[in-house]
Amino acid sequence: MHFGGLKIERFYLKLNNKFLLRVGQLDIIELIKHKPNKKPPTIAAIVRYIQYSMWAMDYFENITIQEIDIKPKIKAHVFFDGHRYEFAFPDLVRGQFYLKEQEGQGLHLNINYLDSDPYHIHLIGQATYLKHTEQLNFSLQVSPIPTPNIRPSKLKIFVQGLTDFKSVALRLNSNNIKHLDFLKPYFKPDKHQALQKWLFSNISFGGFFIKDAKLSLNFKDKHILKSLQKNLSVQALVQNAHVIYNSKLPPILAKEVGLEYKDGQLTITPKHINYQHMRLEGSQVVISHFGPASRLVASIKNASSAAFSPIKEILKAYNINLPLSQFKPNVGADILLTMQFVPHAKPFLFVQGSVDIAAGSFALYGVPLSNQSAQVFLDISPTSKIIYISTAHTRYQNMADTDNRITIDFSHKSLTSQAIVHKIQVNTNQAINNNPFETRRTILPKATSAVRLSSLPSLIAKGVDTLAFKNKLHQIIQAQNAEVFSQDIIYATEDNLPTLTFDLDFSKDKQTIFKIKELEIEGAISRDYSLHLKNIAKLVPISPLAHYFAIKRGALKITTKDLKSFKFFGTNLDIELPLYRNDGRRFNSFSLLGTFGDRGLEFLLQMGR
Repeated sequence: MHFGGLKIERFYLKLNNKFLLRVGQLDIIELIKHKPNKKPPTIAAIVRYIQYSMWAMDYFENITIQEIDIKPKIKAHVFFDGHRYEFAFPDLVRGQFYLKEQEGQGLHLNINYLDSDPYHIHLIGQATYLKHTEQLNFSLQVSPIPTPNIRPSKLKIFVQGLTDFKSVALRLNSNNIKHLDFLKPYFKPDKHQALQKWLFSNISFGGFFIKDAKLSLNFKDKHILKSLQKNLSVQALVQNAHVIYNSKLPPILAKEVGLEYKDGQLTITPKHINYQHMRLEGSQVVISHFGPASRLVASIKNASSAAFSPIKEILKAYNINLPLSQFKPNVGADILLTMQFVPHAKPFLFVQGSVDIAAGSFALYGVPLSNQSAQVFLDISPTSKIIYISTAHTRYQNMADTDNRITIDFSHKSLTSQAIVHKIQVNTNQAINNNPFETRRTILPKATSAVRLSSLPSLIAKGVDTLAFKNKLHQIIQAQNAEVFSQDIIYATEDNLPTLTFDLDFSKDKQTIFKIKELEIEGAISRDYSLHLKNIAKLVPISPLAHYFAIKRGALKITTKDLKSFKFFGTNLDIELPLYRNDGRRFNSFSLLGTFGDRGLEFLLQMGR
């Protein structure tokens, strides 16, 4: 028989109490011609197939359709003998039920299996179909269909539910499994590659199971996947989790991780979590917008501990190299890390948050400093990498005490700082510079010499011989030479220098350049340190040494290799000393060359013409 595109061969229909139908071949190829971009059937369509089958079973005592031609090489079949119901639609759905009709209780189904290939689902269980309400309540065990080249999963999800074939309400839990590879078939190879890497390469665990899950779904919803994400709620537990955030970094470890999926987002809450001995209790990860634009937000909290090295390595992995070493203060962190996944590209990274630094010592570009407290604020995005630092009482030996507001731009490799000055004291005497820090001006008591010039007249009066007198004079000269010249090169407080602006450029690999605008100072840090005072007149108000030598203006360059021994060279110095030429004109232009360090100050002054 031919009915349009429908062909039937060997057709037999008989009516006893119920219908008996036998069909040898049912050809529907013309009715459902293949469309290249045809999508797999929706869940609603699959449910309709099952519902129509349930209806048919009520009207027929026997159904046999030996062959249903869907495509030239794809054939389906349906069989029902009053007790066993079997159907197979390749690439769509297949199942086998055993039926028992119970008086007044509807139709009881023992589901031997029901497989949906498009959704990679295999289920078994029990169901009861109530004819008068047309409702099906069921208790099922669901597992993934084995897929070639994918590690087999032992996942079993236990489901209880009720459906009227228009909507469904489910509640479920699962057994304990060791991996998530069963999710791979749900991802297309050319999409969500970054998210796939996270799920299948960066995450491993000792165990995973669903504690409880609920779902309500309307089969007529045109946007059923979005509704599923919205209406699904899941609580699950992961044991002994091992997560890699960056291939350059060690993994984050957690003995237990709670998972909660609700309102379309997955919240991950670890317990007993650590990274490189950093305790991260209170940290949390949220994944939302599942699909092409999935987003991961990690709230990372680190209780105060001596764990600066791991934080430095984390920032280094994202091309942020902090110029800090010998770091001893305790560090606490509260950081928000966001990863925006996009198709066919690396995920975009955003980092916001703060790092709290307690009192302690450290080295910045090799310069030893101490700090009363500091906060580091992170603002990192795909287009910029900026760190803001706020410090209180940052000190360098006994020479400096300032509060600082620092901005480091790693994109342009620059640093700007505004400093509030509490004290700056740099002395020619290294004993003062290296003295334990004092908030007030440091002045070392002068040593009392056993031999003084004032004792010479009494020696002469006593008639001391010439040799003895020469020896005493020699001792006096040696004692004076042993004394260290002590004079403040710079002494500044909030009264005479309230603020300083400091700019630093580290765009060159082997050299860092800095400037202090208010004082017209420039310098460089490479294998050694150099400082150029371009206009000494700017320093005169805060330089007792300049007053001591009556220097009014000029330029000075200072270099050091170890911050202990310094060399300096001054040019065009205007020094108001009573030094005159033979024609009566005063010398007012000098050059200066010298050193100062542990041995004190030594210099050579050359008069200009």
